Amino acid sequence: MLLAGTEIAGALILCWRRMQWLGAGLLLVVFAGAQLISAMHGEWPIRFLLYAASALLIVTMDRALAAAH
Repeated sequence: MLLAGTEIAGALILCWRRMQWLGAGLLLVVFAGAQLISAMHGEWPIRFLLYAASALLIVTMDRALAAAH
């Protein structure tokens, strides 16, 4: 529950441009924690790496589009 709530908070923080890097950092911590939990259960899924890359892509693309205007 704590991991899911933190993920939701991080995703919502992405809505505010000034706080996007904080939200992305929070999401990266969540995905790293989820990967650690999976590893402790003997699994090595790559989906958390893809989620982390997506969070970083969202922030960098938003920044690039804002700078273009």
